[in-house]
Amino acid sequence: YLQGKTAREIAYALTAQGVPTPTGLDVWNPGTITGMLHNEKYIGVYRSKTGGVFLNICPRIISDSYFELAKRMLVENRRLGYTAREPFILKHKLKCGCCGERMRGTSVTISSGKKYRYYCCANRAKSKELCIRKAINQQDIEQLVVNTIQKVLDTPDGLDLLVDRIYKIHESKSQNNDTLNVLLKEKKRCQESIYNLIGVIEKGIVTDTVKERLSTYEEQLTALNEKIAENGSIVNTQLTKEDIREKLLKVLSATPAQIIRILIKKIVTTYLKQLLK
Repeated sequence: YLQGKTAREIAYALTAQGVPTPTGLDVWNPGTITGMLHNEKYIGVYRSKTGGVFLNICPRIISDSYFELAKRMLVENRRLGYTAREPFILKHKLKCGCCGERMRGTSVTISSGKKYRYYCCANRAKSKELCIRKAINQQDIEQLVVNTIQKVLDTPDGLDLLVDRIYKIHESKSQNNDTLNVLLKEKKRCQESIYNLIGVIEKGIVTDTVKERLSTYEEQLTALNEKIAENGSIVNTQLTKEDIREKLLKVLSATPAQIIRILIKKIVTTYLKQLLK
């Protein structure tokens, strides 16, 4: 999934390879793949419906960084959707410098059967009057971005600057416990509400309203636990500059898609005309 395959494509591939589903069926459903990508058991975390968190039941087989990255991609892909079956590794990153709209991946097949792939401004796709930004060849822009990242990381000054910036951000977040404290207080209040409702149910008062409120609080508790885990990992993980440098150097050996997802927040196309010449 991190390499750009959709849940549907992964499901088709597993079915074609004859891999059985978790329930022993022969055909994989894309929803099963999505559910697996959300499942915290793969990082060794088991959460009970009453809010209990257990870390010694399921063996970890996926790193936290990969799991969180996949979750962010799931949210982005669900919000923006897919515009083409082929992977466009700059999707969700590329912004039009003319109008500020996102650049989406698209493909065109000519009469000879040859396919051309582009990044096109979403406004331009609707009307030429909305934006003057012409489509950009997929291979040209993706290669330019990857080459630029590698060029920066290959120079000591560029690598040092990036290490310093990441270290300062991490240090700032590690020293700020305010958000975590607020989340812990909210969690305590949510748990108390759940315990109170369970007490009501034990007394034999089981109405639709009680069950609905209990379900709502359990969902809130799950969301709070996710936020607490995220903020707690930032506070408890102490990184040195050498740790950061080592991780960045490993990034260079990753796939282009992984390099871009890890290091790039946004790319604006304003000056690409000159760069691509």
